[in-house]
Amino acid sequence: MSKITARTILSLMVLAAVPSLSLADVERASVDSFLLVEQADTSVSASAAVAGFGQIDKWWSAKHTYSGTSKALRLTLAAGGCFCERWKGGTVEHARVLLVINGKTIRLTGALGPLQSMAVDAVLDFTATAPADNGKTTLRLSYLVNGATASELDKIAPAVDGVLKDALQRLVQYLDTGKPLD
Repeated sequence: MSKITARTILSLMVLAAVPSLSLADVERASVDSFLLVEQADTSVSASAAVAGFGQIDKWWSAKHTYSGTSKALRLTLAAGGCFCERWKGGTVEHARVLLVINGKTIRLTGALGPLQSMAVDAVLDFTATAPADNGKTTLRLSYLVNGATASELDKIAPAVDGVLKDALQRLVQYLDTGKPLD
């Protein structure tokens, strides 16, 4: 069983308590896998949304970092690029970039947060779809995680969903206003 820090548990409890962060976007979950899907609209173009996703240090929550600051994060938007965190005394690779289609899609592979110590495989897709009738660009974030039956991934899926829902809300706020949520 993986070790989850008190900080992670506290963060997940806070996320679960916030009404706007409904945990209903777990598409499917079982002991050995889960699929999470989040969707939101932004007023910026699809190209600007994809570029903004790459500025992860400006919108990712410091609560979900090892260093305690989002300024320590970097995301290189090119195949083989790193979603990494560097701080005095440590570094971590959160994910590796598999695919970038400018103005449309970013695909990463990597087990985020406490999933990393669970030895699971995970793919995160971020897509931006050109404006619909309402003039908004639709952002879609999906996260597919697979592991061993002993991983009991169905138990952690709602908490991970809360973290990703928060991340997408912060990204939209950053894209629309230039500032992430507090």
